[in-house]
Amino acid sequence: MTLASAVWLSSARHIRGVVRSPWTTIISLVQPIVWLLIFGSLFSAVSRIPGFTGGMYLAFLTPGVLAMTGLYAGGWNGMYTIIDIDNGLLDRLLASPMQRLAILLGPLAQQAVVVLAQSILILCLAWVKGVSFAGGVPGYLVMLVSVALLSCLIGALSNALAVIVRKINVLVVAVQFLVLPLTFTSSAYMQLNLAPGWIQAVSKVNPLNWSVEAAREALGASPDWGQIGLYLGMLSVLLGFALWVATRAFRSYLRSQ
Repeated sequence: MTLASAVWLSSARHIRGVVRSPWTTIISLVQPIVWLLIFGSLFSAVSRIPGFTGGMYLAFLTPGVLAMTGLYAGGWNGMYTIIDIDNGLLDRLLASPMQRLAILLGPLAQQAVVVLAQSILILCLAWVKGVSFAGGVPGYLVMLVSVALLSCLIGALSNALAVIVRKINVLVVAVQFLVLPLTFTSSAYMQLNLAPGWIQAVSKVNPLNWSVEAAREALGASPDWGQIGLYLGMLSVLLGFALWVATRAFRSYLRSQ
């Protein structure tokens, strides 16, 4: 079995699970829309702060909500692995000829599909609310790629943590502990020039901020493609590292059985 066919089989299993749980799918699609509407109204006065140069706040916020959607989706992805552990399915998969990387990439591929669907809905709502971006199709594509990369790298780390803790409640606490600091040490809601110096420093190593900044830069009228390439490159390298960590965690799990 090739890696591509194994990934297809693994992702198809998870996509079928999404289709069979319509309420889960509906909630996951509606949630980021609610975020955009609530946060867009709550923080709209930010655009009147001296020094804010992001223009219309809803346009500034949209890439942040997209990246945050990918972040949260990735954080919860490890729950699929814990469910497979509890059902005994992960043990059978690891004992099968299927590559461990394919076992990991399956739920990540399913997650990427859902996140892209969420992103398209958010963009449509933003357009209805009067948001437009000068970057055109290339800008939208960069935004979708940056969100997918972020979501998959966080998802890989979530799966690595899942096979270590093996408890959903522990995973939930750990994810909540991590995602809020990542969110508020990025430019998702606020321009960094208006943030304290230590937050500006932390944002330089924050993958959520890389995703947000890549999207915003690509959607601008005069994008700096070198800077965009740097952000996407860093996300890709970190994704590769996260996949390596996750596959090592799966090997350790198999040896412990």
